[in-house]
Amino acid sequence: MISKSELLGNLRSAMEILRKQPALLELPDEILAFGDLHGDFKTLKRSDTIRDELGLPAVFLGDFVDRGRQQVETLNGLAERISGDPRSIFLVRGNHEDFDICSRYGFFDELRKHYNIDHVLPEISEFFRNLPMAARMKREAFFVHGGIPAVDHPYDIGKIVKGKNPIRKPELVQLVFNDPVESQRQVWSKNNAPKGFFSNSRGPSLYTFDEDAAKEFCEKNEIRYIVRAHVAIVDGYAKYNRYVYSVFSSSSGVYDRFRPGFALIRKGEEPELYRIKEYIKKKKNK
Repeated sequence: MISKSELLGNLRSAMEILRKQPALLELPDEILAFGDLHGDFKTLKRSDTIRDELGLPAVFLGDFVDRGRQQVETLNGLAERISGDPRSIFLVRGNHEDFDICSRYGFFDELRKHYNIDHVLPEISEFFRNLPMAARMKREAFFVHGGIPAVDHPYDIGKIVKGKNPIRKPELVQLVFNDPVESQRQVWSKNNAPKGFFSNSRGPSLYTFDEDAAKEFCEKNEIRYIVRAHVAIVDGYAKYNRYVYSVFSSSSGVYDRFRPGFALIRKGEEPELYRIKEYIKKKKNK
């Protein structure tokens, strides 16, 4: 287990980087995108193998904690990596980087097993608050944990700000929670919702969005498509429509039968979607 001094030291070093970063990160023209880790430290280490092999940076799209077997190790590992090489590792906040959520889905319980929780929560909260809410590859892609907001649709991503802990601003809540309609079995119309937005089974203040809404958002923000996470996908990735790609990167805890995926994003090209273990195995066999 990670000592308290190591965890707090890495979080504080990472926060020196995160405080200087904007709410909307600007990403390089080639990057790897990983989805929810949920305490899957093995997948985090496998992502190092892929980064090293391709010589590319990576963005992790939130939900680092909860549900998995090595939540503290994963959070500590991300903090250590971003402080050690901030030009190669980028972090985006998910809905589980929020005390309203992670106090109920396992992370607080994990902390109590190993620490006096009151001694570590302040730094963890500050780490969460300083995480960027989204990222952009200019004229190419928007990277976010959840989806596009119904607030002020089509939303101008230049207005994104960092969130408090817990997140309260409606547009920020929707950035980490909203989903494409194709990811849910059934949706229905909502009163006063913008065209293209529908109910979301996750909660009454949340939305799903259709392909037309995604298209309008992309046109408004001069991007081609959206790369997001948030949905637990057994096979690691999905293309929901012409504008929305999703990756899920955990096989820990309740996801132990899942096959974690990632995306390779190159400006001017369509995203390449892979399963992590299969990709590494294929490279080894060449």
